[in-house]
Amino acid sequence: MELEDLDSEERIALLALLQRVVAADGRVSDDERDEIAELVDAFGEDGYRKAFDEASQRFGTTEQLRAFLTKVGRPEARELIMGVLLEAAIPGVVEGHETDFIAWLSDVWGIETHFEDQPDD
Repeated sequence: MELEDLDSEERIALLALLQRVVAADGRVSDDERDEIAELVDAFGEDGYRKAFDEASQRFGTTEQLRAFLTKVGRPEARELIMGVLLEAAIPGVVEGHETDFIAWLSDVWGIETHFEDQPDD
């Protein structure tokens, strides 16, 4: 599966996750700019903007975002979204609450992830 294959709800999920986890520090690194450019190329400028705006406005609370993310059903979309999220998050420091959020998502989506400072279960 490629980024272009994500449906509109999956695109919103990806961008909401990136906003919540990666852009939480308020700074955009060069790696994050590259990731955004890839998404714009994949979704088209209008498609990216529409999904970005929807992701920005739709989830006022973490609980709302979590409820939405549980509805992303296609396993291949979940894996792609998680891969993009981790690739974008790894160059920066992923803080404790962000690590917890990614760990929660991994459990819900059934995708194994592991951070260096996270103890093995």
